Amino acid sequence: MINNTVSNYREIASLATFAQIEQASVWYFEAQEVAEDVAELLGASLEIGASVVSSFSPRERWASNVSKAYAFANGKPVIGLSNNLAMAQKSLVMGFDALNGQKTNAFARAIAGDHERSGHRRLDDQSR
Repeated sequence: MINNTVSNYREIASLATFAQIEQASVWYFEAQEVAEDVAELLGASLEIGASVVSSFSPRERWASNVSKAYAFANGKPVIGLSNNLAMAQKSLVMGFDALNGQKTNAFARAIAGDHERSGHRRLDDQSR
């Protein structure tokens, strides 16, 4: 089953255009810039900024996710899933530990650059 899944991912990846590969390679760097902005607005660490951004990710498109994270950081009302807002509020105190969901926790860690614990590997990381 794992070999089949890996094969499927390889096939999908082989269909990607150069532009898509390039866009994917810089996406986490851009996401980290958003988290850094959010952290600065909150007067907090990158861990907290990334956790807030990740808190608003469930069931949201990226543009909406970013908009809600900035609104939250600026003390403006955020409309959406109450659980996402609760996670963002807990993130202010607990950082990564506020994110109990495996995906949201890994996403926050990847945004913050913690690629060892996120399960994501940066494309420029040749150590593995």
